[in-house]
Amino acid sequence: MDYHKLCTYVFSIDNSIRFASVYTKSGNVLGGGMRKDKESLLIPEETTLSLYYSKQMFEIRKNLSHIIGKERYSMTEHAKVKMVTIPLPDDNLLLISIEPKSDHCQIIDHVLEVVENYLTKNF
Repeated sequence: MDYHKLCTYVFSIDNSIRFASVYTKSGNVLGGGMRKDKESLLIPEETTLSLYYSKQMFEIRKNLSHIIGKERYSMTEHAKVKMVTIPLPDDNLLLISIEPKSDHCQIIDHVLEVVENYLTKNF
């Protein structure tokens, strides 16, 4: 799958999406990155740490999926950014960050739609 292409579609959803990238469960980047007109709030080492924590939390939540169903997404709202994790096939994760004042519900709904279309039709 061309995950870089998926991230390009995600960026086209809304200008308040700052970052979109796909990672494997071992932490390898499969595509995406920072929006060209935005500056990262984290240095590379902090980005790696954030990814690690996102993966750990996903694994913890997955332990209850047989009871409450498969996770669609998770979101954490910080003062300076909202961070969203969306599970993909093969335990890959789509991580996005969006501006704090954005309409995250609308953005997440559109991202989920794009991901579903991408996975079923592979544009």
